[in-house]
Amino acid sequence: MKKVLLIILFISTLVFSKEGITLKIDPAEPVVGDNFSVIFKVSTADGNTPAITFDPKGLDIINKSDRGMSTRSTYINGKFTSERSFTVVYDVVANKEGYAFLRNIRADVGTKVLKHSTKSITILKEARKNKSIFVLAVPDKEEAYVGESIVVQYYLYNKIRIANFDVKKFPKLDNMIKRFHDIRKGSERIQYKGEMFERRLLYTQQVYSEKPGNIKIDPIRLNVHYYKTSGDRGAFGNFGFGLRNTSTRSVSSKSIQIPIKPLDPSSLPTGFTGLIEDHEFNITFNKTKFLANEPVEIKLSVKGKGALELFEAPKILTDSSFEEFEATSDLQVNQDFTATKTFEYTYLARNNYESAERTIDFLMFDPVTNDYIKKTIIIPALRVAGGETSTSTTNDKSGSEEVAGERYIDRSMTLLAPHFDGHFISKVFNGKLLNIFLGLVLLGVIFIRGREHFVDDSYSSVVDVPSKVTYKDINQIIRYLEPSSHESLVHLIGQIDFSEKTEKELKTVASVLEESYMKNIQQSKKLNTSVIKEIKVKLRDRANI
Repeated sequence: MKKVLLIILFISTLVFSKEGITLKIDPAEPVVGDNFSVIFKVSTADGNTPAITFDPKGLDIINKSDRGMSTRSTYINGKFTSERSFTVVYDVVANKEGYAFLRNIRADVGTKVLKHSTKSITILKEARKNKSIFVLAVPDKEEAYVGESIVVQYYLYNKIRIANFDVKKFPKLDNMIKRFHDIRKGSERIQYKGEMFERRLLYTQQVYSEKPGNIKIDPIRLNVHYYKTSGDRGAFGNFGFGLRNTSTRSVSSKSIQIPIKPLDPSSLPTGFTGLIEDHEFNITFNKTKFLANEPVEIKLSVKGKGALELFEAPKILTDSSFEEFEATSDLQVNQDFTATKTFEYTYLARNNYESAERTIDFLMFDPVTNDYIKKTIIIPALRVAGGETSTSTTNDKSGSEEVAGERYIDRSMTLLAPHFDGHFISKVFNGKLLNIFLGLVLLGVIFIRGREHFVDDSYSSVVDVPSKVTYKDINQIIRYLEPSSHESLVHLIGQIDFSEKTEKELKTVASVLEESYMKNIQQSKKLNTSVIKEIKVKLRDRANI
């Protein structure tokens, strides 16, 4: 019975606070073009979530967020007071200075309708003083050329203590090439317009414009949760419960316009790559001497700050003696805002070919000196043997030709006995004596060196048959044993007099490796010992022909 009386006494002393709508503008004097918050707090005894409506004039609504419900209970003069509060925040922006208004403000809570008078807001052209929290977008240059790197870093500045923040909208940066850089830095103390702030890096983008004109650096928008000032009594003032000691503010950076300048098309030199600023070029070949139908592998790397996304693979080998496959590329972005683009070329050497060392020039534009920079790569002397004679004369000497009154003999394709031009020899020996002399020289070499030294040069590069062969290995071996045809490896294996077991294994291995090679996949297969022995016998027989 006593418990029932206590409950009745408690209910009789329980009083709910006055219902209504309170309104707060944060910051109190917003600046034109800057996001600010309109904070609605609806106090009610009803547990239903209020539906807030209003008519904005001179304002654009960007976002709405519900901050939930809080309950506050106090005991004053023998009575408990309970308050339920719903907080709703609208992020808005004013597009012109002067006054903006919130009209017809109401909150529907269940069957009740709560109203608030019209709220006027003063919009300033510029802030009266530094804000306590703001965001700045900082580009590394005020203007740029088409294809030139622009690094934009977004910073959060604060004078008051921050609990945390969350990004609500990242910059779009449309119609540009974009690279995101994940740069992690701690906060730092910095002076800004005569005041000390804590600054931290939020976001970093590297962009390139593909056409001239003005580009727009979009703002970043975030919610910052900060601690209230020490003068606020906080969550437990007046014996209250449940109120937090932090507040939230929506902030965003301002948009920035950057002019993009074109390069003068009438002064663009031959060999211009389209790249802005200096770059490093490096080229490597797997080797410089090849057998016919052997793969030629080239790697070209380019490193710099230019828009390498647009830089396409330059031509390296253009002679018809080489069959070209599609080049592959890979772009690696570096932390220092440079990038490295690597091209991998694959050719098949089809015909006999020989060239001298040559160079390729690449030109870039230097925005500091307004001049062009030249970089040169060296293409080494290349030689292909064991194939058909090429009809091309690009960068090489094909067949026999007269050079400065001397007769040039092409010795690149086969091994020949020493050749002497007759202009001099005929003065010393007659033809019969010359033949006897050459015959004695040849017999002497055979006697001293032995027959193995007259083996074809190609044999020395394939006689060491590895236990695990790649496509390059088996291609070199089979085409050495059967050089007269350009058929597939499987077809050529069938034309060589192998045992049935060896032929079957080689066809299987060749088929797998050839398929992988055409897909740019490096693979190797193990051969049985008996197969390797039989291949070596065939190689020796072929070399002694």
